[in-house]
Amino acid sequence: MIAQALTRPRNMCRLLLCRHPSGEVGHFRFRDLPRVLPPRPIIVLNRTRVIPAKLELRKRSGGRIEALIVEPGGEGPPLAYLKGKVREGVEALGEDGVILKVRRHLREGLFEVTLSREGEELKGRRLLEVLKEVGRMPLPPYIKRRDLPEEEYQTVYASTDGSIAAPTAGLHFTEQLMEELKRGGADICYVELHVGPGTFLPLRSERVEEHKMEGERYFIPPQEAEGIKSGLEEGRPLVAVGTTTVRALESASSSGHLRRTDGVAEVFIRPPYRFSLPYSAFITNFHLPLSTPLLLLSSFIPWERVYSLYMEAICRGYRFYSLGDAMMIIFEGGEKSV
Repeated sequence: MIAQALTRPRNMCRLLLCRHPSGEVGHFRFRDLPRVLPPRPIIVLNRTRVIPAKLELRKRSGGRIEALIVEPGGEGPPLAYLKGKVREGVEALGEDGVILKVRRHLREGLFEVTLSREGEELKGRRLLEVLKEVGRMPLPPYIKRRDLPEEEYQTVYASTDGSIAAPTAGLHFTEQLMEELKRGGADICYVELHVGPGTFLPLRSERVEEHKMEGERYFIPPQEAEGIKSGLEEGRPLVAVGTTTVRALESASSSGHLRRTDGVAEVFIRPPYRFSLPYSAFITNFHLPLSTPLLLLSSFIPWERVYSLYMEAICRGYRFYSLGDAMMIIFEGGEKSV
């Protein structure tokens, strides 16, 4: 049930479609999007690119450390989630010559570190360059394949480096499918939200409202923002692909209008939530329990319906999680709005 590879070709994955509020359910392939989407949609995708931000190192004592670098390319001191026995002052060496030194513990699993190679301190753009050279893709722990090709964890339209997890709802698009959608009258617009711990860290609080969802940087290029605004003014259907796209759009919007183009997405979307933009459809994957993407989905439709859709998907053998199948919610009557 937990997918270990993408369907080949990508657009042949299964698509569970639910019309809300009627609850009508249909079963399709992702390649069927052109015939099941509302006419002339504005489709919004997150074009962030995943960085090979994981390093494997050994302490001088021989113990292993796994480091996931957070926001590589940022201006501040590097931050990393570390697995292994670590404390402040510990040094570890990678086979590639990268040296990691633990500076201070910030919170559970997260540390401020310094990184260097051959005497050169690594941070900012230089750290990003070195990670592309020596790092590993930060695959989720439930993907057991060590030989997964890097391109399988990237969307075909990924262009802007910055994420440490893939915007997985977009993995099902092929270039041919995108061209077919455009020929059918769709406009495709892009946002950039660099996926970080805010998206993939599980809920650990007993009460949902006590969960602290980390901020994630986003940017909506001016021409893309103009395309979204124009489409909304014309009354065209807005289709959001993935929870990170929704988080970027909601962070940039208020009262039904797109008002900002960059910043840190700090909104934690959970029931009850009043959406700022009028979504006509939402495309997503099947998510982990106790996850913020699952809470975002249940802000669009009632939890009871989410549960029934997941049960149907399990009974019909759908593939789950990052490399698995997709679902789409179409809002009858036009939109899920404020």
